Amino acid sequence: MNARALTGAGLSVLVLGAVGVVGSLVEPPAEVSQPPEVRVEPLAGVSLGCPLPAEVPESETVAAAVALPDPGVETDATAPSALALQTLPGPESAAAELARTDVRGESVTAAVEETPVLAAATGGLAPAVVAEATTTAAGERTAGLASVPCVEPEREWWFLGGDGGVGRRSTLVLANAADGPAVVDVEVWTEDGPLNAAGTNDLGVPARGSRTVSVDAVASGSERVGVHVTASVGKVAAAVVVREVEGADPLGLTWVTPSEPASTLAHVPGVPAFGDRVLRLLNPGEDDSIASLRVLSGQGPFTPVGLEAIDVPALSVVDVDLSAAGEESLALEISATQPVVSSVRATQIPGSGLGDLAIVGSAPTVDGQAATWVSAADGRSTRLVLTALPDEVPGSPTASPTGSPTGSPTGSPTGSPTASPTGSPTASPTAGADLVDVETPTTTVLVRWLAPDGAVLDEQTATLALGTTDPFPGTLPEGTTEAWLVVEPAEAGRVLAAREATTTVAVPDPLDPDTPRDAFWLDIVALRTARTTVGIPPVLPDITVGLPYPGSE
Repeated sequence: MNARALTGAGLSVLVLGAVGVVGSLVEPPAEVSQPPEVRVEPLAGVSLGCPLPAEVPESETVAAAVALPDPGVETDATAPSALALQTLPGPESAAAELARTDVRGESVTAAVEETPVLAAATGGLAPAVVAEATTTAAGERTAGLASVPCVEPEREWWFLGGDGGVGRRSTLVLANAADGPAVVDVEVWTEDGPLNAAGTNDLGVPARGSRTVSVDAVASGSERVGVHVTASVGKVAAAVVVREVEGADPLGLTWVTPSEPASTLAHVPGVPAFGDRVLRLLNPGEDDSIASLRVLSGQGPFTPVGLEAIDVPALSVVDVDLSAAGEESLALEISATQPVVSSVRATQIPGSGLGDLAIVGSAPTVDGQAATWVSAADGRSTRLVLTALPDEVPGSPTASPTGSPTGSPTGSPTGSPTASPTGSPTASPTAGADLVDVETPTTTVLVRWLAPDGAVLDEQTATLALGTTDPFPGTLPEGTTEAWLVVEPAEAGRVLAAREATTTVAVPDPLDPDTPRDAFWLDIVALRTARTTVGIPPVLPDITVGLPYPGSE
């Protein structure tokens, strides 16, 4: 063998050896260590922001909070525990404590001025805290009833409601409960697409303070408006308050409850049985979307004629008239080919007098305890609107035919204040010469009234046929003027819930103050599950733990 051949052979051996070394580096170890699972622990502290209005004249606001009984998790009874309502005055001023309790189930309430409020709980009172603020206005230029849930700060919010027309005022309120400032971007969408408006990016929200954005000024002249809030630094609680006037007449006051992020399947609970109702859809994507609407009524799910395919062009906001949905309380199921954001606007204008409006966004199912504050002030009448989602998915062969409701042909309520085990059958007649029993699957919801001192005033069980909506009476027990209405479904992922309040009050006439006018008030709040636990991320002993080895898929 010549020297050249020897040299080539030696190189081959060296290369093969190198490959063997590299191969030993990338060869998967016999046992790949996996990261530990996220540990779930009871909440040790929670802060719910109530972004209350700073620009609603002639109004009064009351905030209420409670740590619900039986949170479903074990808490440390020895840890210091408290629930308090306190102001968010900004970094230059000290927060004022408005009310405080150290007893689970006992409510704290307080009249609130212009500053936003924080419901803060620590220790054993942190799990299952709910808070809500209610604003009433009975003035010459502002009239209406509006409630807003107090929410945990988040990095992203969607609101779909209001417009930029004459006499329409839509104000975004941002509240920051942290000790450091937050920075947010506010994107405003209209029927013509997103607006590139000055002064909506990199907005600072002071520590322990708030900031407002005039949405109607940004979207001046627009008929349909949506708001998208994203925080690049910190987190914020957010809400949009809408008040409307026409000439000298106030047309209503409402909070726009937040909608779920854009999705191909969403639900809007608590749509009232009366008034002008409009479904609003926002498509934030670059591709057109086709949405299909299914009504979950007292008689079962059906799709109104003409609403089987709703065009939602890319980067736009559209409104859909819901008059074909029928005159009963209901929920909506929206399925779409591309993700959309959804809400419903309800406007009630009586034959005489003044009306009001309510805007409710899409909401998740109630998967644990949820609650809403109920008051008999101003002669309010309250209903709890419960919806049990059907088993089948939209478009499945078992779904009800277009335009024809399923379920009870008599239209009688499916809810019942009698206990029934989950999934038990109910009898309903079918067409034919002889009546036969048809098994209709059901689910149940535990409904309780909780007094301000924590006592359970009443307890009932509502039974719902799947795919139906039932207005459950929310009348306060005799001798009670205010209480928490608490719901707890038997199944997760099954039930939507909303609280509806109505009343008629007298308001002054700006042209003749000595002659009051009747004003109808409407308020709708979607209920959301009270959080009880928090996920604790694992502490990894090595940065490589849980990472794929080189060369693995």
